[in-house]
Amino acid sequence: MADLSEQLRELLADPAAMEKISSIAGTLSSGGIPTVSSAPAAESAPVAQPAVRPVAPQKKDPRAELLRALKPFVSPEKRGQLDEILRWMTIADLVLPLLRAKGGKGLV
Repeated sequence: MADLSEQLRELLADPAAMEKISSIAGTLSSGGIPTVSSAPAAESAPVAQPAVRPVAPQKKDPRAELLRALKPFVSPEKRGQLDEILRWMTIADLVLPLLRAKGGKGLV
């Protein structure tokens, strides 16, 4: 677990990786495919290339579905905690493949 947290810290400290994550998160919320420009910003005709492989359609996570199903039956405070857990699960789904691609070993 310490190895995972160290790799996550390194990933979050890298400005280029954070830009990629922000780009991916933004395009996922808008339904697009993330792209980055491989040409310098000064050029007038930048060429866009995919930043990462296209994201496969999200499979329904039974754990997340269970948490969503429980929300109407818990107190408002617990609903907020469930929302926070669901956000972290989404972040983990985005970050873990990036860590694995960066050479993370022993990641689940």
